[in-house]
Amino acid sequence: MRVRRRRGVVDRTMQYHSRMIPYLCSNGFYGISRVAFFSLDWALITAFVERWRPETHTFHMHCGECTITLQDVQVQIGLPIEGMPVTGTTDAYYADVCERLLGRTPGGDDIVGCKLKVDWLERNVPAIDDESDEESVQRYIRSYILQLIGGCLFVDKSNRFVHLMFLPLLEDFQVAGQYSWGSACLAYLYRELCRGSRAGAHEVACASILVQLWA
Repeated sequence: MRVRRRRGVVDRTMQYHSRMIPYLCSNGFYGISRVAFFSLDWALITAFVERWRPETHTFHMHCGECTITLQDVQVQIGLPIEGMPVTGTTDAYYADVCERLLGRTPGGDDIVGCKLKVDWLERNVPAIDDESDEESVQRYIRSYILQLIGGCLFVDKSNRFVHLMFLPLLEDFQVAGQYSWGSACLAYLYRELCRGSRAGAHEVACASILVQLWA
């Protein structure tokens, strides 16, 4: 199966600065930000997808049934598993939301419905340094997290977009840290594994890094 993700692009294009660490710790994304990029074994992931059963959300192995749990999410990729559910709206005017939280307004076909092209973030949110003000640092971190979301945790099948319903949740980093990002990631993983296990499916878009680490 074709495994969709953009994590390698994120690591190549986004500078990781020490000023990001306190914010990433407070909003719950520090763990996943420190998981180094590595090549995925598509054959291994395909083998597990073939053994996934949507009726029970478990892998059916010769030794019995097993599955990825919330504890695995917390231990393997460091996402918080306790707190408020991750929910968002799809009726906001997202151009204004981007202007307010990212400092730039996407134009043209950069926004399609409720989704933003990930490469727009790479081109329009400037890197930070020791002299950057706090607002610029926070905007950069929001861009970085959106790329993690769109490229690793909640991957779009096109591999080009990230859903903007996540952006308002990152407005206040202290509040963002109170969401159960791990639960949302696992639910999305289960859904995509169910889709990938259907006859005729040729690709899977989910937190595939979690599947391989767990395997």
